[in-house]
Amino acid sequence: MSALWKNLGLAVLVTMICVYAFLQITGPNGLRALLEKREQIRQLEIENEMLRRQNEYRKQRIQRLKESREEQELEIRRRFKLQEKGTVDFYLPPGEAGEASTSSAAE
Repeated sequence: MSALWKNLGLAVLVTMICVYAFLQITGPNGLRALLEKREQIRQLEIENEMLRRQNEYRKQRIQRLKESREEQELEIRRRFKLQEKGTVDFYLPPGEAGEASTSSAAE
């Protein structure tokens, strides 16, 4: 009789361990949460790489503006809509330049 109780107790213990493991895997901090966190980490790594590239581009642009007088003049003209004597500049509203190129491509 004692062997029967021993086997029954062992079966109950194994069942409880299996139920606990199942609940841990399927629970709110289980496998699904782990996969979501990995996806979030992957997205943040992509975003960090994009920001790193933007920072590098801006550093290079600042360096070019520090070193090149021509770049400075172009930036000043673009930002303040100034022009040199004897030149004609055309400023189109945003969006119209893209529409004109798409309409001419459709013809």
